[in-house]
Amino acid sequence: EGGGEGGGDGGGEGGGDGGEAGCEGGGPRGVWRYYLQAPLLWYDEEEDGSVSGPCRQLSGSAQLAADLGEVGWRWLREACEAAGALPFKTAQLWAGHGGGVTPCHYDALHNFLAQLRGSKRLLLLPPSESYRLYPYPVGHPMDNFAMADLCEPDLRTTPALAAARALEGELHPGEVLWLPRYHWHQVRQAGASDENLSLNFWVGEKGTTEFASTVRSAPLRPPPQPPPRRQGGGEE
Repeated sequence: EGGGEGGGDGGGEGGGDGGEAGCEGGGPRGVWRYYLQAPLLWYDEEEDGSVSGPCRQLSGSAQLAADLGEVGWRWLREACEAAGALPFKTAQLWAGHGGGVTPCHYDALHNFLAQLRGSKRLLLLPPSESYRLYPYPVGHPMDNFAMADLCEPDLRTTPALAAARALEGELHPGEVLWLPRYHWHQVRQAGASDENLSLNFWVGEKGTTEFASTVRSAPLRPPPQPPPRRQGGGEE
């Protein structure tokens, strides 16, 4: 996902066959941990984003093929239809040993994230919070990531982050999270040494460049300031 959970177009959790830094609730900050990102099923895409040809599958493992047959594909299609997010594009496996964090980012495709083993803690923010997260400039290699550090906020350099509002949740085995495109999310693997497996499904069409530009060009406003305190003694 180009660097985030999802591992497809426009960022995602993990950032490929690389590592993730530790963060609160995981391992110590600055410690890198390997995190495998592997596509299992996918369609080739045309330049306009439409799918073409037969669905391809990672080869070499009879057990993996059998496991994919156990996926609730009918449920997934019905969920995609309900969300207006067809067609199916890619299924991707994420495998780690806990303690890592993927920095706050958004993706250009809709995403169903299914937890298989271990748990993940997520911070979720709508596109309207973009200007408070200080996205990297358009055209930057990480332009779907936030420059603001949600693990160790520095309000001297990112003061608007103080006004950001997020939802926090935890994903356990057997649970599925729906992540609409352009919604910001930070993902932490719970447990410093526990096995952690997820399967995500990229679905729907990519968002437009115009929409991405609109989200990122929202005016940067300072966080609200508390009212001035009265001078003199006594309680208000």
